[in-house]
Amino acid sequence: MHTLLKTILVVSMLLIVVGLVTDITTQASGVLIAPHSTLHVLPATYYTLYGPYIQNLNYLWQYTTTLPMYEALLNGQVQVLNSLPTTQLSQSQIASLKNNPNLYLYDSQTFSFIFLQFNFKYYPENNTYFRWAISDILNPSSVESQILEGGLLGATIPFYINPSVYPSYINSTTLTELSNIYNAHESYNIQRAKTYLQDAGLVYNPSLGEWTYSNGTPLKITIYIQEGFYNCPAWESIIEAGAQQVGLQNNIQFIPYAASQLETILQEQTYDIINYGWEGITFIVPEYYFIFGPGAPYNSFNDFVNSTINAQLTQAYTADPTFSQVVNNFQNALVELQYTEPYVILGWNTCPEPVYTNNYYGYVSSLGDGITNFQDVHEGFTSNGTLNYVIGTYDFAPPNFNIYFENFYSSELIWEVYWYPSTLTSLPSNPTLFNTPYIANYTVIHIPNATVNGHLIINGTEIVYNFVHNATWLNGMPVTALDYNFTIWYLDMGGFSSNPYNPSQDTVFIGDYCGEPVYINYTAEASDPSPIWFDAMPNLVTTIVPSNNPYQIQIYFNTTSYFTLCDTDEVVLPPYLFVNINPLELAPVDGQYTYHITELGEVPGGFPFYPYSYNASTGITLRTYAGYFQFNPLANLINVSAGSSYTLTVNMTQIVSAPYLYNGKPTGPYEVPISNASGVIEIMPYGSSKVIETIPLTHVSGSIYQATISTSGLSPNTPYTIFVNATYSAPITINGSALSTGGTHTMMTTRYFYRWYSIYPYSPTVIPVKVINATQPLKEVSFPSAPAPVTTNVTKVVPPSAVVPSNASTLDISMIAITVILSLIGVVVVLKFK
Repeated sequence: MHTLLKTILVVSMLLIVVGLVTDITTQASGVLIAPHSTLHVLPATYYTLYGPYIQNLNYLWQYTTTLPMYEALLNGQVQVLNSLPTTQLSQSQIASLKNNPNLYLYDSQTFSFIFLQFNFKYYPENNTYFRWAISDILNPSSVESQILEGGLLGATIPFYINPSVYPSYINSTTLTELSNIYNAHESYNIQRAKTYLQDAGLVYNPSLGEWTYSNGTPLKITIYIQEGFYNCPAWESIIEAGAQQVGLQNNIQFIPYAASQLETILQEQTYDIINYGWEGITFIVPEYYFIFGPGAPYNSFNDFVNSTINAQLTQAYTADPTFSQVVNNFQNALVELQYTEPYVILGWNTCPEPVYTNNYYGYVSSLGDGITNFQDVHEGFTSNGTLNYVIGTYDFAPPNFNIYFENFYSSELIWEVYWYPSTLTSLPSNPTLFNTPYIANYTVIHIPNATVNGHLIINGTEIVYNFVHNATWLNGMPVTALDYNFTIWYLDMGGFSSNPYNPSQDTVFIGDYCGEPVYINYTAEASDPSPIWFDAMPNLVTTIVPSNNPYQIQIYFNTTSYFTLCDTDEVVLPPYLFVNINPLELAPVDGQYTYHITELGEVPGGFPFYPYSYNASTGITLRTYAGYFQFNPLANLINVSAGSSYTLTVNMTQIVSAPYLYNGKPTGPYEVPISNASGVIEIMPYGSSKVIETIPLTHVSGSIYQATISTSGLSPNTPYTIFVNATYSAPITINGSALSTGGTHTMMTTRYFYRWYSIYPYSPTVIPVKVINATQPLKEVSFPSAPAPVTTNVTKVVPPSAVVPSNASTLDISMIAITVILSLIGVVVVLKFK
């Protein structure tokens, strides 16, 4: 059992008395005193990581058209309509959302843009003059009025950066240079377009009424236009109108495609030109490194390679130590991109995201990112409400929840935000800055010259993470630095194509997990790298988890890059699940996905929600995990008469969540009773981590435990935190047969059961009702100091050279034959490279 005197994360809040309620004499549970509970929409600066205050979060995709979504929102049947289906509404419908008193519409400019992408695999698309000609025939006024709904859905900014949302990354001199390039080569100019078509080596044949190659063969340009994407017919009509003016109308063939077909079309490269978009580019330099730099060929699938841009983005992302140097190289890359024009950018989007506010409170508007986080949302003044969120039509249903492979918009929206913790997070007030501690605090250390476990580091960086001690997975296993170490090497975030310390070997030893040594075949993995995680930590050298402290990890890099800390902001996977899975099972087979990672089909979760039920045709229900390490005790409020005693009854169960598929069969979540637990409850003043009383838990029967709290020593009309701190043991099975290594073994493991409540001893006749001051932001929450070392025999994890043993008990995780593509969303892609 952990003693969490210093490592419990607690909430520090401003409480003021706003009124009196008399003669409340009954005990009640679940009455919510929530932050800013009287505000429907909170400013981004009021956001708090603590919560949540809803029990069920439903992501829906059962609709076939946008009209029933729109009507369901107006009727309050759904509470949030994602910005993607909102962009498909008419101007009048969007205007009605703005004027509806029961709705709030967020519509600021955001980190996304829409474009036409050229396939550099083919001529004339790989000719700069041809790309300029296509840009020249597109009328920005028509784009604004027809595609961007008169400016409601965005602005016709033709650059590779929107100065209003990235003001720190561009100066006036560079912006002028971009404007000069655009005006000279890419602005709307029909006569210049004709000249550029000729400069590209094409010939207009008046008798045929079309353009031909130099040998007289008619030119054929296949343009894929996505159905329902920002007024699909408008894309065709605008392109066709310009094409007619230069005589290209007979050379163009439009092919409509569904959102679900986008990744296949890109991978097969059957297109000449295609329209889609990027969304969520909050960290623009690292993400452009993958879109336009060295990662472009396997992220954009357009065969775009430019050595100058590669060098500039590589320097900015992986080497430059100061922000000013980053900006200098990045601006040079922007100029080169504008001139080269791999895309014709039609506009930078707004994020029109409406929410239903009648009896719903606590929405947070994230700067440039819409209403994306629901930590503070509550239905009425309860903590057991439901929030329905419409992702889009069935085309936007998650194809799977595959952490290794799938970056489809809706998949990422769900699994990364709620199922897996990350080391750092960003706040809605500044989503471009990933430096806020989430599940670990950190220290950044510059290393001028050192040798770490035989690995030479010159002008490098060490980042030390200390994980909190009170975070657990759904099954009670603790989240530790060992889990993060496993994640880094399992997903090959270093981008290695063989053993980095012995290149003649394919495999690398990454440590002992769940009683087994684990090896990964990097040669196989690099042949089909994860489009999400491969090379996510450039210049990685080694990692160390001290043998006496599994909650600390030291990560070493051979760089002082400004983005080194950003590169370590990644998800954490539970080894107890992933040592059981061959990554081949995470890849699609004949277009079908099956996500099962243990014999039970269990999936992770609990940060703060876990998957509760799933229907491929309609949606997924996420449920609040009461053991979430930042759970607000006020969401489980107990009112008692001051001076009386209260018996707290705790039903201890372990959640096994498996709402997806196992061997083609649907499974469901269930709870396993815990009958062998021992522990205590700890009483603390609300907002403090100082334990003022410890009371043993008594096992009643089965999974029921109790502790009696006397309030005689507690101050009346003052909230207190009750922390349930218990341990129990449960078996875990390692399934070697899943890896074709044969055999299984079962081992007993120590698990942790944590729950948070609050108790409010009120005066017998009067209760001062305390709520958050709605006009003041929350106080900063002090992050815990580095945890004290834990006395345990944990193997030091240093992935060095390692000879793969031939015995059958070794977990030889062979990463082979995985067809990796960047799973782009149908309408706009969410890119989560950090």
